[in-house]
Amino acid sequence: MGPLPDWIEWCVLKVRVIFVHQGKQGRVGVSALHWCEIFTVLDEPKAPMNPAWVSVLRISCRWARGRSIWKAARDEVFNNCQYDGSKIFHHFEGWQDTEIGWESTEETFHLKSFLSQPEPLRGNCNALTNFLCCLMNSVGINAVVQRTNRIVLENGNKVGCWTFRTKKIQPARWPAGEYFGQWGYHQIVLIETEGNRVWDGNLIFIDPLAIPSDMTRENLPPAGIEFGSREHWEAEGCETYFCKLVDFNSPFTDPNYRWETNHPNTKLSPPKLKVTTLPWENDGCF
Repeated sequence: MGPLPDWIEWCVLKVRVIFVHQGKQGRVGVSALHWCEIFTVLDEPKAPMNPAWVSVLRISCRWARGRSIWKAARDEVFNNCQYDGSKIFHHFEGWQDTEIGWESTEETFHLKSFLSQPEPLRGNCNALTNFLCCLMNSVGINAVVQRTNRIVLENGNKVGCWTFRTKKIQPARWPAGEYFGQWGYHQIVLIETEGNRVWDGNLIFIDPLAIPSDMTRENLPPAGIEFGSREHWEAEGCETYFCKLVDFNSPFTDPNYRWETNHPNTKLSPPKLKVTTLPWENDGCF
């Protein structure tokens, strides 16, 4: 066997082994077929995909096959996750396959349960974002999961405040049209090494049309303006992910809402994001 390629690859190696021995009736041969899967990735897989799951590598290495630069691999993984309409579907039906830790921002992704669904794979922003992050992590890309803001609690219970109305969006794999979300938070993939760049496989922006890939999360506000506030949005110029997502002019956006990506309790850096093979059990919240 020659040297491994220096690009992402997936192949199945099949070897037929023949055992021959000398018996009383002459030479006797017995053969057996052995096979294994070989995955080559760009770098050591990153947590929570270290060690990487074979079921995830089969997807990520197929989608990013032949790419030798991590940025190109990242683009291929995202594009397939965003556009492969037969495979993945965004829904708003609660925390399927995800257990959320509140102020600790720990999250457990029931990855085996998610992958066991009949196609198309369904998930809300938690599940689809966690899946996209795992795909990137499995081929060696250092991506993390980020929330737009903390989940607001009163006496330990989730309450219906601090919600925001999105601008016009089209959720992934929905029929063409203009939709709005009324969300308490949203979850995205973040690549920090590139200066906090956003990758959101859950939706596209409609007005103006924009794919949320390799997008600046936000700019720093001018001196004296609170980070993540309405004034920060007004100073942005609406060229960043922050401005394209949240509609601060909507009466359905809570006036107290704050974009809190600079808060330590919104980033699910390892080991805050965990994956498990345990079956998903609906907790009854939705």
